[in-house]
Amino acid sequence: MLEMKKFGRIDSLPPLSAVRVGVVSCYAMRTLSVTVRCTYNSNARQPLRVNFYHLLDSTIADSVPFDFDYVDMKQGSQVTRTFIIPTPELGDIEIEVVNNDQSYSVQNIEVFASMAREKEGD
Repeated sequence: MLEMKKFGRIDSLPPLSAVRVGVVSCYAMRTLSVTVRCTYNSNARQPLRVNFYHLLDSTIADSVPFDFDYVDMKQGSQVTRTFIIPTPELGDIEIEVVNNDQSYSVQNIEVFASMAREKEGD
């Protein structure tokens, strides 16, 4: 069974800031892909980082991400990147976007998740 979820839109993420955008349940998860779309300033120097945190009981996230990656940077352009994320057997995954650029905001950030889950009874 395929499920898709959009976590809203961040119009502007200021320099050196982070936002946790959403949580995905790992229940019966076979595959999780997360797509991030954003627009970089024409003078940007650092790519957007995407962190993935494990939540064992849906309330307390690990303080260190179990996985992370970067959205390829192209100054002054909109960029889309999809990540295939290893999923734990239990708990949830929380997604965070981080702007490590010291001077420029990242614009129009959208985060989507596609989840392939086992059907009941499989």
